[in-house]
Amino acid sequence: MTAAPTTSIPRVGLKNGETIPQLGFGVYQVVPADTRRSTLAALEVGYRHMHASGWVKTIGVSNFQPHHLQRLLDETGTVPAVNQIEVHPYLTQDDVRAFNTQHGIVTEAWSPIAQGKVLGDPVITAIAARLGRSVAQVTLRWHLQRGDIVFPKSVTRSRVEENFALFDFELTTDDLAAITALNRNERTGPDPDEFNWIP
Repeated sequence: MTAAPTTSIPRVGLKNGETIPQLGFGVYQVVPADTRRSTLAALEVGYRHMHASGWVKTIGVSNFQPHHLQRLLDETGTVPAVNQIEVHPYLTQDDVRAFNTQHGIVTEAWSPIAQGKVLGDPVITAIAARLGRSVAQVTLRWHLQRGDIVFPKSVTRSRVEENFALFDFELTTDDLAAITALNRNERTGPDPDEFNWIP
């Protein structure tokens, strides 16, 4: 491993004992026209330096499509550990998931129940009724059986408990196919190619 550079960025201690650089290279709420330029500059000035010095063990990305990932691979040689993308039965993102798998990148699904839109879906409701499970449980189990990491959001204790009761049942191959067939390429969040999420 390369020795740490002599010009050091101050570090901040975290509760778990780890430390992180006090200076980051984020682009949150950057004007969309400046996002590309700012990101490239941050990669060139900061990330590559920190990666080469051994400070960065691994990275994760969010909302990267295959062309974004390919560019990251081509320009930096870095393969992210995780790609957090919007995935649910109405947006299966099979092309992104396949690219992730091909490159050893784990898919993490955000908005796994499409902000509640799938809760009334008749196909998933029928499967849930047959299994004696909730629609949310069936949907989350679908994610797990496809190999995705999933973090359902809930602040209600009973729902959190329900969300963890996913490991004592399985969906059949037909169930998985029926849920996957619900794909409409319908996003509940921003399109990563348009940066249309910045206020």
